[in-house]
Amino acid sequence: MLALRRERAPWLLSNDSLGLVALPDTYQSFEKGKEMIRMLYLLVKPEGMSDEQFKRECVRHDEMSHGIPGLLKYEVRLVAEQPTDTHVPFFDIGHVDAIGECWFENEEAYQRYLDSDIRKTWFEHGKTFIGKLKPFRTEAVSSRHGE
Repeated sequence: MLALRRERAPWLLSNDSLGLVALPDTYQSFEKGKEMIRMLYLLVKPEGMSDEQFKRECVRHDEMSHGIPGLLKYEVRLVAEQPTDTHVPFFDIGHVDAIGECWFENEEAYQRYLDSDIRKTWFEHGKTFIGKLKPFRTEAVSSRHGE
């Protein structure tokens, strides 16, 4: 599975052989107790695009995420499989090629991101290799190790 992570926080440490950054179990804002904003995207490639081309465009999109104002972290992961052997009733969401996630320190950072011309250019690139997407703004319920 392809995993691309773009970290911008100096307090994150790399500890794996691929040079990817390992994240702490909890992600709190620099302001104690305030959660970061996390946007999750289900991505579907356009009809007729090869898996290899989609992967190349995902890598390019990751490279383009550098320097976007307000964006603390960007990650995209290709879906390797969609298991159906769940412990609760399964529901089908259809085919998904990748899952993307954007992290922002707070509302102000998220607004800087939204207002950024660099982000707008990044979205234009996304239109060239993302056929459909479903965004979610998530809210933490718990973490494994809480503070």
